[in-house]
Amino acid sequence: MTSPASPLPAPRMLCVATGLVAALLGSACGRTDNTTQITLALLAETRVPDELSDLEIVVTTADGSEVFRTPYRLQQPDFFPTTLAIVPRNSRSLEGPITIDVSGAGAAPIKRRAVVSFVEGRTLLLQLPLRMACLGFRDCGPTESCVGGACIPAAIESASLPDYDGERIFPTGATPCFDEAACLEQEQLVPLQQDCTFALPPADSTSKDGRPHVNVAVQWRDAPRRIIALEYGNTQEGWTVTAEGRGKLSAGVCLSYFEPGVRPEERAVPEKAEGVYVSVRCPAHDPAEPFCRAADGHVAVGRTFR
Repeated sequence: MTSPASPLPAPRMLCVATGLVAALLGSACGRTDNTTQITLALLAETRVPDELSDLEIVVTTADGSEVFRTPYRLQQPDFFPTTLAIVPRNSRSLEGPITIDVSGAGAAPIKRRAVVSFVEGRTLLLQLPLRMACLGFRDCGPTESCVGGACIPAAIESASLPDYDGERIFPTGATPCFDEAACLEQEQLVPLQQDCTFALPPADSTSKDGRPHVNVAVQWRDAPRRIIALEYGNTQEGWTVTAEGRGKLSAGVCLSYFEPGVRPEERAVPEKAEGVYVSVRCPAHDPAEPFCRAADGHVAVGRTFR
């Protein structure tokens, strides 16, 4: 089921001006901003602080100037979601893309990169979730990023990004959210075929937008006591439905499941998918739907096995 959001702590939003010199804008930045801006939104599938204890964000301009580098010591489970507002300092900042690097450390390192340009007059929402499929992943090339257990180009078309909407990140009490604890109950382990497909259980209905009434989740080696939901319709990091009506995992997650080798350094995808589960309690998780906050403060870290 989707549920009204639990009460959230005050949203975290930092600001950095890009250009030749970085400048913290402090109170000049609000939760919403109708000027030219890229709002970076972060989630993590790892628990804080035992699985993820440190985070660093670096912003570099098109000419290679580093304008923002800030480390964060993560102590509280409710750190995520968090946002960083990146605004152009002057017209020169609009002349080329900026590079955003996010690095986490804890049980294993995790990284994500995006190369994206401002769109004058728009406040773009850039979501860079830190997912288990990239935990301990090798460094990709300078123009690539680990996404879903594979190195892909880090460049993102600005036109493909939505405008910033705080409800997608910090839902209010009246906004529906995806409750992993409830939506992944009564899970069933499913066998995965070599083509990365699996049988979907019969569903009583579909959602109004056509999503199947089933969710798919993975049990990861470094999070053995819980299952973590995959996004529906996400071919790079989640799962889809084939023309034959079967579920299909993204290639990186599938490789993580089948790849031999015990030690991470022996594997192309260091993190190991141990099992794939399905549940018919709720409509499939839509990437645009924010997560509900769990009782312990975490967001998007899955459901603990009972």
